[in-house]
Amino acid sequence: MQTCLMGQIKKIELENRNTNITQELSRIFNAFSDFRLVAQIREEIEKVKPSLAFTSL
Repeated sequence: MQTCLMGQIKKIELENRNTNITQELSRIFNAFSDFRLVAQIREEIEKVKPSLAFTSL
């Protein structure tokens, strides 16, 4: 299964050899931005958790 997936990835890479590097870097940057956003949201949730526990008593 994994070899089949790797074969498909290589096929896609070969088909898209002429992709613009700027577009690829932009996609990577956006993915990491999303990870940072999720991390910030988790931090905010952790800050709010104690008050949620207190109000539920």
